[in-house]
Amino acid sequence: MEQTDAIMERLFSNKKYVSQLSGFSRRKPEPYELDGRTVVAASKEVAKKIGIIRGHSTAESFCFVEPTEVVSLGNELQSIRDEITSVGNQILDHLSATIVKSAASINRGLDAVARLDTIFARAAFGYTLNGFIPHIGDNGIIDVKDFVHPVLATKGGRVVPIDLKTSDENGERTLIISGPNGEFYTTRTARNTCE
Repeated sequence: MEQTDAIMERLFSNKKYVSQLSGFSRRKPEPYELDGRTVVAASKEVAKKIGIIRGHSTAESFCFVEPTEVVSLGNELQSIRDEITSVGNQILDHLSATIVKSAASINRGLDAVARLDTIFARAAFGYTLNGFIPHIGDNGIIDVKDFVHPVLATKGGRVVPIDLKTSDENGERTLIISGPNGEFYTTRTARNTCE
């Protein structure tokens, strides 16, 4: 690219060369990049004399021509870009195949991250409510003093706390809390609710 820039600079320092390009436009001639090639704008007649036509203007009033002096460098540069694209595609294919082979492990990792995220979210939520984790004995008995439903606590206003105690002796499997905390209802066992 540096060699191409140097050649273009030399061409544009040649007054005769610049005057050929200036014949069809009032604008000062300058090099452009078109599909990775260095080109100049020129009339159709001049374009055929100075290089290879690489494109036309929308109205086809002039052409984009790659000067003969930079064609070999342009070909070399295009070859390098093609090779980079090819190697890049090989790398992407390899990475895709590796991901497909590792999909089960990746899914297990994502599940673990989701569980951790849930644990941290619960902990942060409990911290904002000044909550604590109740102790559940080996026999599944729950004994909590001044229990408040967390959803009601976040709505604001006064929430009446209750004492909550379950016992294994009666085989309790349903817990209904009514009154001021009536929005809480579960038919799961008390042990499963706290887990």
